[in-house]
Amino acid sequence: MESNYLELFQLYIQQKFEELKLQNMNECRVLSTNTLTQLFSELNQRFMSDTSPTSLSQNVKTLDYTLDEIQNLYDVNVHDFSEKYLIFLNAKSSFLNDLVFFIHVNLENHNQN
Repeated sequence: MESNYLELFQLYIQQKFEELKLQNMNECRVLSTNTLTQLFSELNQRFMSDTSPTSLSQNVKTLDYTLDEIQNLYDVNVHDFSEKYLIFLNAKSSFLNDLVFFIHVNLENHNQN
C-alpha cells in the first residue's frame, strides 16, 4: 500500500515537472522574441536616424560587429531551448531586410538629387 502511494506521488511529481518545464519553455520563447524585437527596433531607429551616405556607410561598417555582439550576448544569456537560434535568426533577418530596403531607398533618393 505504501509503495502504491509512493508511485502515485512520483507520477504526480513527474507530471508537474513536465508541466512546469513546458511552461518555462513557452515563457523563454515569448521573452526571447519580445526582447529581440525591442532590441532590433532600437538598433533600427539608431541606424536610420542619420540618412547621409557617409553616416550610412560608417554605420554599415560597425553593424557587423554590433550584430556579432548581440548574438554572443544572446547566446550566453538566454536559456537553451529548441527554437532559440531560429528566433534569433528570424529577428536578425527581419532587421536586415528592413535595413537593406532603407539603404536602397536612401541611396536612390541621394542619387536622384
